Amino acid sequence: MIKNVVTAFDLTPLDETLVKAIRQLPDADEIERLYFVHIMKDLNIPDGLTASFQKLFAPEQPLDERIEAEMAQTVEQTLGEMPGVRIDVDVIEGHPEKKLLEWVKLKNADLLVLGKKRVSGGGVVARRIASQAPCHTLFVPYEQEPKMESILVPIDFSKNSMRALEQALKWKHKRPGLQITALHLAEYLPSGYYMNIKDQSRFNELVKVAAKEAFDEFLKAGKFDPEQMEIVIWGEEDGNVSERILEFANLRQMDTIVLGAKGHSALERFFFGSVTEHLLGLIFKQLVLIVR
Repeated sequence: MIKNVVTAFDLTPLDETLVKAIRQLPDADEIERLYFVHIMKDLNIPDGLTASFQKLFAPEQPLDERIEAEMAQTVEQTLGEMPGVRIDVDVIEGHPEKKLLEWVKLKNADLLVLGKKRVSGGGVVARRIASQAPCHTLFVPYEQEPKMESILVPIDFSKNSMRALEQALKWKHKRPGLQITALHLAEYLPSGYYMNIKDQSRFNELVKVAAKEAFDEFLKAGKFDPEQMEIVIWGEEDGNVSERILEFANLRQMDTIVLGAKGHSALERFFFGSVTEHLLGLIFKQLVLIVR
């Protein structure tokens, strides 16, 4: 149940997009607490300049209070009515990544909402946060108006993808019009792989049949109703799973991707799921939910 939501503001127009994304959640009516937070970096002002700094930049109102007032205005103008939901707006100081993770734990968050911009390194900070956050994480693209009408769930038959599909189907239960597509990428032999085209085609067809049987077992194990989703098996030959998932999402113009994440032991964080991590660096159009 998503009851406590932490949203990280960066004081740009993206903040409004984050608030709009919260309203798009099919289970928004279950939310009890909304925490909006902005983290200011430590300024480390020399002692002798503190008084003059305050006088120059905050003559009547402390800087953090001024920022909180601006954040509250953004929330009020964008969120609309959410009866019974308690809203908190805070400005805290410290290392943004570290403080944000501390804040998520302190508030017992079920969901962390972050903006996703095109930055150098493909969003390394976003990937680090996703690998360490103890709750679901929703990444909201800067370039698109958030909506949730079609959800893609990549399936690798693991417990992680089972949790992702469970979350997507829960949303469909709340919003029956949602289109859910479960995609599995079968590993085909690449062209020219030590056999002629006819044998290669036959081999790949057998791989697809085996993937279909595995998919049926996966659905049965999770007690999923196949009528609630579209099941697609695509072949991939070169190991670029992330690119193929994104290619499918763009081809179908899907607006949301739901991915399962691993746990939090040191080893699991180190191998945070190469496909998930790589995808986060590529996607800038779809909402992306990382499911814990």
